[in-house]
Amino acid sequence: MKKAFLSFSLLFVIALTNYAQADIRPSTFQLGQNQKTVPYRIFQTQSAKVCIKLDTRTGQMWQIHFGQDNSQRFINNLNEQPLVKNTLDGNDRFTLIPTQLFFTFILLDHITGKTWQVDWSDDPQIRNVNPIQ
Repeated sequence: MKKAFLSFSLLFVIALTNYAQADIRPSTFQLGQNQKTVPYRIFQTQSAKVCIKLDTRTGQMWQIHFGQDNSQRFINNLNEQPLVKNTLDGNDRFTLIPTQLFFTFILLDHITGKTWQVDWSDDPQIRNVNPIQ
């Protein structure tokens, strides 16, 4: 009886540690099974009042400011020109990946694998989208 109890306890502990090590959270960079593909997505920044809107077909982005009154709500272009010519590849071609840096994201083209560093800012001279080669 004592051996059976120890065996059961050991199996229980092993099962618990295996479950605890598994990352059961869905990836924030992958579409879930029930999530639809869409032409636009909003990505949170580390700022409480700024988001980035991404055209997932072209890679174009806009910095969206929001707040309590009209003077706090406005949009800045991050890149006016599409990053690809062929937009027939569909929705969710591009995605933004946050970094540890407050003002920086990585933009990924899921079809070609190309990447860009995206720096957003209130200062237009600092806002930029540069290819990473």
